[in-house]
Amino acid sequence: MWAGINPITNEGPNTSAAFINRDWKKFAPRIGLAYLITPKTTIRSGYAVFFGSNIAWEANHMRGNYPYAVGQDLAINRTGPEASLTQPFPAIDFNTVAPSAQHTARKDNVFPYVQQWNFGIQQQLMQDLLLEVNYIGNKGTHLMSFISGNDALPGPGDVQPRRPFPQHLGGFSENRSWAPSSYHGFTTKLEKRFSRGLQTDVNFAWSKSMDLNSQWGGTSPQNAYNAKNDIGLSDFHRKYVFSADAVYLLPNVSGLHGVADKLVNGWQLNTIIQLRSGQYINPTLSFDNANVGSRGNYQRPNVVGEINNGARTRQEWFNTAGFAVPPPYTFGNAGRNIIEGPGYAGVDFAIYKNIRITERHGMQWRFEAFNILNRTNFNNPGTVFDASDFGVISGSGPARQIQLALKYLF
Repeated sequence: MWAGINPITNEGPNTSAAFINRDWKKFAPRIGLAYLITPKTTIRSGYAVFFGSNIAWEANHMRGNYPYAVGQDLAINRTGPEASLTQPFPAIDFNTVAPSAQHTARKDNVFPYVQQWNFGIQQQLMQDLLLEVNYIGNKGTHLMSFISGNDALPGPGDVQPRRPFPQHLGGFSENRSWAPSSYHGFTTKLEKRFSRGLQTDVNFAWSKSMDLNSQWGGTSPQNAYNAKNDIGLSDFHRKYVFSADAVYLLPNVSGLHGVADKLVNGWQLNTIIQLRSGQYINPTLSFDNANVGSRGNYQRPNVVGEINNGARTRQEWFNTAGFAVPPPYTFGNAGRNIIEGPGYAGVDFAIYKNIRITERHGMQWRFEAFNILNRTNFNNPGTVFDASDFGVISGSGPARQIQLALKYLF
């Protein structure tokens, strides 16, 4: 379909210029509540609906579709040249080029939206100490996600004749507003406001995030005809997250003057502690086992045993024997993002020396150490079943890093 004059056939428009059907019934309410139960206890709650606005992305890629763009296949890495450098591309007859597409837009797509809600309690424990407990949830509806269009059903034989549109050159990416998502999280925060030289924050989150596709424009379901089977833990899901930070100004020694005062007073200690459980990652196959001709490779193996009880070593992070190649012309039964990767733990530490020169001028000397305990935080293991590094961790995060700095304040 084309919304303007077809430059190849000179035919007139056969569709409207809008990418999706108009809808004037969208409603995005926002409501919030804050109530002071006692002088030291407050409850807060809210609900809101947010609509996305990324439909126009499709316009950017429609330029790569017929009739405004045509393609031809050229053989490469041949033993002998087939064209000269002055004319590397053979002549093409636009009137005989078969229609093709890279990305397709559905007229029945709708605007994606997310509902968000929360409920929290704040309790003042002491004059400078506050405890906060919250529940946070959201639900995504009609989120944009790619599907590999024009896939054949699993089976033997040549793929092309078995495609829904065999006249098309092959598979293409179809963007649909059909993906769901959900998030439920419990968070706590203990905050000590700055007093007596000390300020601290302690945070903990326990949550679960699920979706069909965590990255807009990212991967596609392995089975284009049963996308719901790909709903699983989000790529960014981490079950537990803990963080704490502190700033402490060492007490000054009174009665000092001159150089002694500059050396002894003005010291500051800082630290950040982070602990996170591992991401959940996706096992895949490197070949088209189902023989469906997808534009990308999204298929997964079969699960035949317990997978997350491996040795937890760099050589075998998870139980690789718990996977197997599915029977020919079938999809694997492994779910999306079912392998738990390594967690993270890090401590950063800093010492500052604040030197006041005049009322408006000063200097700050900094000693900063990142990952001061020099803990090895593993990267995720290889997840391609038929690759040599399946289950193997081949890298890690940064080692201890120390830096010195001198800052002039004015």
